[in-house]
Amino acid sequence: MTKIFPTLGNDWGVYMPEVKYLSPEPLVDYNNLSLKTRPNVHFVGDALSARGITVSGAQGTYVAESILKVRKLDILDEVRSYK
Repeated sequence: MTKIFPTLGNDWGVYMPEVKYLSPEPLVDYNNLSLKTRPNVHFVGDALSARGITVSGAQGTYVAESILKVRKLDILDEVRSYK
């Protein structure tokens, strides 16, 4: 980027275009909004056909809470195994 836009220096970012894939069958686990084949990949916002910042934010909060619950269970399992 510095070769193309030298005046930007190191102050730049990259925007990734959105990719939409329509499927006749659900590809998302609706319990935590993760991809069924890749449970550590979660979708929110436009990726789930959400419209508006409120819905996107709510989906992000939902996914974050889901991840934290799973992580909490992992930590509890680790603590229990030490006993």
